Amino acid sequence: MSGETIVIDPVGMNIVNRVAPGTVLEGNTTWNGGLLVQGTVKGTIKVTGGPLVLMDTGVIAGSILCLGDVFL
Repeated sequence: MSGETIVIDPVGMNIVNRVAPGTVLEGNTTWNGGLLVQGTVKGTIKVTGGPLVLMDTGVIAGSILCLGDVFL
């Protein structure tokens, strides 16, 4: 690893949705605007209009369709 750092700028990246730490969300969901996942999402996720950002505390168990960038 080159030691690269990624800065997450919610406003600049249009991240307007968040699954907070400790939250468990189940089902098929569609998100308009970026999504920051710090909790757990189980099911199908569709993200349009912004990136999907999965933080180290986040868990996604299911299918993902992201029409933009993904940061893990």
